Amino acid sequence: MRKIRLLEHYTVTDLKLMLEKQENIREYKEWLIIFSVANNKNAKAKEISTFIGINKRKIYDTVSKYNKLGKGWRTIKKWGGRRDQNSFMTVEEEKKLFKDITEDALTGSILTYHDLKKLVEKKIKHEVSDDYIWVLFKRNNWVKNTPRPTHPEGDVEKRKEFKKNFKPYWQPKR
Repeated sequence: MRKIRLLEHYTVTDLKLMLEKQENIREYKEWLIIFSVANNKNAKAKEISTFIGINKRKIYDTVSKYNKLGKGWRTIKKWGGRRDQNSFMTVEEEKKLFKDITEDALTGSILTYHDLKKLVEKKIKHEVSDDYIWVLFKRNNWVKNTPRPTHPEGDVEKRKEFKKNFKPYWQPKR
């Protein structure tokens, strides 16, 4: 196993201060890795991972990112959330679009997601996937109307009687 080499962008006391300031658990763990590696210069990744309870691969990745990016290593986040540069529309544009089409949807002018897909593609001048439309629905709290299982005014006793007396029939296998 190879030893981990950490470039000294921060002193150990600075690392301790940075570690104490963290409020997010993910950031705390990453600063903990850097702090542990800085304090244990001859330690191997397996020893540190056993001691602090973090995967060895995570230790290698974090130290590599720290060495490569320097003091700004925590500014790049690669997880979760909505990235505006990767989105077709901003949250405000989506809300405005759904507000504009709510009346049409309630009157029955928009029946399927294909109708909304055409509107979205026209607005952004770009073709989108079906999944994107379903994500839009979910993100803007729209639900798919489905038929109810039974009629609310139906007779419950008649249904039970029908179930009891329904004769199953057999069909030959094909």
